[in-house]
Amino acid sequence: MANIAKKTSPKSASKKVVKSVELVVTDQELTYDDIWHFVQTQAGGNEANVKIVALDNVDLKSDAPVPFGYGGKAGGVRQIIQDLMLRGVDGDLTLKAVLAKAAPLGHSRKKAQLSTRSLAWWILSVQ
Repeated sequence: MANIAKKTSPKSASKKVVKSVELVVTDQELTYDDIWHFVQTQAGGNEANVKIVALDNVDLKSDAPVPFGYGGKAGGVRQIIQDLMLRGVDGDLTLKAVLAKAAPLGHSRKKAQLSTRSLAWWILSVQ
């Protein structure tokens, strides 16, 4: 089941508040319907407004920054998609950029599922 956690942080000394919304997975697989609902309700319906953020437990300097997705063929589809989610597309970490780049590799925009194992390494955040 997915929960949406809202956080606020001060933007400047003028006491303006910027709201940051994160999609948090609790105990079940996160489906595309969950992601789609999050994008529609929290990101203005635009995947470009959603950033994939690697958590602190990800070693982005490593060839295998997380313990899964890197055990198969080097440079294989699974590794490429995992790298896109962790490192972005030419520095672009938006959900839109990652899904667009992964689509030609056979990754479905409409049937994507993200397990709780995946979400232990990154979160979706409205930017």
